[in-house]
Amino acid sequence: MPSQEHPRDRAQRYLAMAETTPDPHIANGLRLLAAAYLEKAAKEGEQQRQLTGSERHEDPAS
Repeated sequence: MPSQEHPRDRAQRYLAMAETTPDPHIANGLRLLAAAYLEKAAKEGEQQRQLTGSERHEDPAS
């Protein structure tokens, strides 16, 4: 497993594992991990937008 894997990619991998896991408790744990990584990806994306100022470019009314 690459250490520099993007959080969104890791979340997708955990969701795929949850779909094939027969134990519902383990599947729920994998879904929780996926949700945490998706949240991390969203926060990183928001930080990147703030650094680049791309939000201002997306809204022509500003």
